[in-house]
Amino acid sequence: MEETTKNKFMAIAFFGFIIALIIGGYILTRQVNNTKKDSKESIKVEEKEIKIDKNKDYIYFENKETINDEPDITYMEPVINIESAEVINNTLKNENNTLRNTVTYLKDQTIDETKEIMFPEVEIFQAKARDYEVYQTNKYATLVINSYDFDCYDGVLIKGVKSYIVSIEKGKILSNEEIYTLFNINFDTIKGLVNSHLQASQSIDNGVEVINIGATLDNLFNDNNYAFYIDNNELYLSFIVKSSLIDYNENIKVS
Repeated sequence: MEETTKNKFMAIAFFGFIIALIIGGYILTRQVNNTKKDSKESIKVEEKEIKIDKNKDYIYFENKETINDEPDITYMEPVINIESAEVINNTLKNENNTLRNTVTYLKDQTIDETKEIMFPEVEIFQAKARDYEVYQTNKYATLVINSYDFDCYDGVLIKGVKSYIVSIEKGKILSNEEIYTLFNINFDTIKGLVNSHLQASQSIDNGVEVINIGATLDNLFNDNNYAFYIDNNELYLSFIVKSSLIDYNENIKVS
């Protein structure tokens, strides 16, 4: 009799233990799901709150003015739509205004008759201008700025490139150090990738190597000579290639 009672007690205790596990697991699962839900909602709120203008993209443009269609010479003010970019936005606005004031016209200049005008149908004599590229993923938005000079004799000459990468989750513009850490890469690795790319792209013109690899690598990380951007969650480098013919812009994946 005592054995039977003991067995019943153990059975009841066992089933009670199982029920407690089920209830505990259910409660824990709900807590984890609620935490994930709250986390997702907080990220969404953060994404909205970092924007200055909630109805516009993270990068947009204002005051667009096209001076010439072909070649395209257009002035506009890029706006990085986060609260921490106010100083940068003011700088970009001032830079755009400065560039706009560089436009001069053929009718106001003394033309060198010994030189051929490359675009006779274009009324512009000289101008400094920019074009822009925007890349956006669910985590990052990148503004790439390509600077160039237009000259009626020489056409379009690339002069520089720079970029700003916005972390949508953090609400800030990333530094180079943060980019290196994010993609587990460093200066030397990037330089090696660029060198390999240039070696493979090298060509000869009249017995002379077209790409000046040494000068390109020496100037690679000078101001306005390179730009990082993120596309499809991969890191790319845009950089100026020094050439015996004409300097140009090149892009490679570095992540």
